[in-house]
Order: sequence, then C-alpha cells, then structure tokens
Amino acid sequence: ELWRAQAGAAAMVSDLSPGSAGSTPHSFAVFQDKLYFAATTPATGEELFRFDGTAISLAADITAGSDGGEITALTTYGGALYFTRTTDAGQKVWKYDGASAQMVSAISSVEDGDLYASPFVVFKGKLYYVKRGGLAAHFQLWAFDGSSAVKIKTLTEPNDIVEYSFDLGVYQGFLYFGVVAGPSLTNKDELWKYAGTGIPTKVATLGGASSFTQPGDFVVFGNQLYFGSGNDFFRTDGTTVTDLGAGPGGPPHSAG
Repeated sequence: ELWRAQAGAAAMVSDLSPGSAGSTPHSFAVFQDKLYFAATTPATGEELFRFDGTAISLAADITAGSDGGEITALTTYGGALYFTRTTDAGQKVWKYDGASAQMVSAISSVEDGDLYASPFVVFKGKLYYVKRGGLAAHFQLWAFDGSSAVKIKTLTEPNDIVEYSFDLGVYQGFLYFGVVAGPSLTNKDELWKYAGTGIPTKVATLGGASSFTQPGDFVVFGNQLYFGSGNDFFRTDGTTVTDLGAGPGGPPHSAG
C-alpha cells in the first residue's frame, strides 16, 4: 500500500485494497501539486490514482469495472501527465489533463507496432520515447511536440528481430541513447547523442550487443554522465567514454 515517512515515522496513507492483497502503488509523478501513481483495487483493476496530501482518490477510471490495464512511465509534459497503458489491445500512450484521460492518437497511430517507452524523456520542449516498429526498423527514437510525432533515428539494423532495451538520458544539452549497429551475431552497442536539431552523432562503440545490454540507467554525477552497458559501467564527459569495468559484485543496476 501507499506509505509515507514524516519526522522519522512511517505510516500507511490508505488501505486501497483491504485484506492481504495489496494495491501495489508504483510509477509516481507529481502533477498539479498532487502525487499521481498507478494502483490496483478489486473494484477498478489497475488505474490512475492521486494523493493531495490528505486523501487518495481515483483520478481516472479508464476502463470501467475491475478490468484495468498496466500503467507505467508517468511523465509531466505540456501541461498534462503522459503515461503508457497496456491492455489486451497492446501498449498505447495516454495523457491526463487534470480532469480526464485520453489516448494520444498522434503517438499511438504512428507505424503499426506497439510502443516501447523506457522511459519518456522531456528534452528541449519535446517528449522523446523509443518505439517498436516492424522488421525494417525494429526500434526507433521518436519526438512528440504535443501535436505530432517525428522519427529521429532507427536504432537497429533492418530485419534485426532481437529484443533490445533502450533508455534515454540528458546531459550537457544533449539527449543520449543507445544504438545497435552491424549485422546480427557481430553487432555492437553504441552510445549516441542528439542536440535536438540536425542529425544525431555517435559518441563511442561500447562492445558486443545482445538482449538488454544497451546503454541505460543514465545518471549525471560530478559533471559527468554515468551509465551501464552490458556487464560494464561507463562514464563520459561528452567527448571521451571511460570504461570503469564491472567492479566487485558486477555493474550497478538502476543507479538513479
């Protein structure tokens, strides 16, 4: 359930799902001075809830009844709260304006594949995300300006059907992301950056690519950008990439 710590003491905010089954609150974001999150109750399934500092209320019952949908990646952008929602119809992007939730057709209707956002990143006035497309362009980086979406770069080689995991980070005025380059079985993970205009540029080749080895968990610390890739831990100053190795216990996970 949702808890809060205050003055050194922890207390449950509300028992949304009474009994032994919890409501599993997750994907927190602050929007319009309220705390929004996804949670599951027997009556609603997984839906969008909010906490105003005093009480929890249902913000949007997108699917009436007990059939909800998995909600992730709550992100504030352009005066609305954006998130992904997964149902039997696949994963789509929605937005909540403070009163109601609507599907974002400009994003959901692009190509014919499911969306794969991990996570959304707001960069220079646009909402960036990674989308899963067809075989010719399996994973792609897109930008949404509030009304239309534009593809920035394809992140994998044509007909590469391997499942990858792409993350996004912002550092020194650039958007950082991974690219899988080269033919299958001999491909490499690369680190790229994008200024928001023009053409993205490669920063470095990191090592052999396989499922879920792509650069991720970007964290800025000491004026450098740290991230994991494969079994190693890296940092960059925007020009040079340093491999810090795995270290004792292996690479860190989700440093942010």
